[in-house]
Amino acid sequence: MSSFKLHRTTIELHTLAELAEAFEIMSDVSYDHHVTKEKNDFAVWVKETLDNKELASKLSSAKERKKALQIVKKQLGKQESSKAPEIASKLFYIGLALGIALGVILTIFYIRIIAAYLYYI
Repeated sequence: MSSFKLHRTTIELHTLAELAEAFEIMSDVSYDHHVTKEKNDFAVWVKETLDNKELASKLSSAKERKKALQIVKKQLGKQESSKAPEIASKLFYIGLALGIALGVILTIFYIRIIAAYLYYI
């Protein structure tokens, strides 16, 4: 994956989350270097490198840094919310496995206690 180098910095972006962080801290001058009437370097990078044409289209209309930040944050929110069911499913199965393992361990423990009690009666 190709990174995006911000103008006059050593900062390289690799992900959409890093782009959002960059929008939060970069100056408007830096943003204006990458976004003019003729070009939008961020939209091109998102389209070509991150392969997200829909987001690139939205970013191409953002002429201000704060608007671009809102667009990217909204997209990140969609991505996180789409992963929520997958994460919940994994957590459910982990909890289920731990519950079964604990149940087996406790059952064995109680059987041994009962057997020891019956042996000494």
